[in-house]
Amino acid sequence: MKLASTLLLASLVFALINPVAARAAVVTNGSFEIPDIPDTSAFDFFLPGQTIDVGWVVDSASASAVLVTRASPPTALDGDQSLIMGTAPDVATIWQDLTLDADSYQLSFQLATADLSDDASVRIDIVRGVNSILGGGSVFDVPTGSGFVTKTMNFNTSSADTYRLIVRGENGSPAVDAFSIQQITAIPEPSSLLVLAAIGTAAVTRRRRWSSA
Repeated sequence: MKLASTLLLASLVFALINPVAARAAVVTNGSFEIPDIPDTSAFDFFLPGQTIDVGWVVDSASASAVLVTRASPPTALDGDQSLIMGTAPDVATIWQDLTLDADSYQLSFQLATADLSDDASVRIDIVRGVNSILGGGSVFDVPTGSGFVTKTMNFNTSSADTYRLIVRGENGSPAVDAFSIQQITAIPEPSSLLVLAAIGTAAVTRRRRWSSA
């Protein structure tokens, strides 16, 4: 009897807590570690229309190719490699399709400038079909000579679907790295907390009754 009650209590607690647990939405090759570049003097060159081995695609209308490199500056902080998106005005656009649930998310990535003479900036957009869910995207920038700086952005999806993450160079010679998307952890509703408290109280009461029996 005690075992059955304990299992029931555990199941109820899991059912209440599980919906608010954060889950990662996978960005494939988010740190550009594929392809593997053998040393700091080498790089891999991808033209418009090509896939960066896995995950990312250089947009067919991109103004530039991209470089996956170990070279510095800037020095990658996540893994050994990063991606350089050309030099303005010939700056590249890359994208990746993601399957997302209807939820709230936080996108994070690292941005640096690969050029010592200009600031660098990128525009991040997320598109469902042909429509931007960000109203045209958000611009992020870093100053001249900057190493990698972490940038974040929150967004919401209205339904489970395929969404396209688009990264477009806007200025300078932007370098990007460490893309990830995380579902934002929800705060348990007060009603859920009350139910958990009631379950815990009931369990303690039962144990006391069993002990006195």
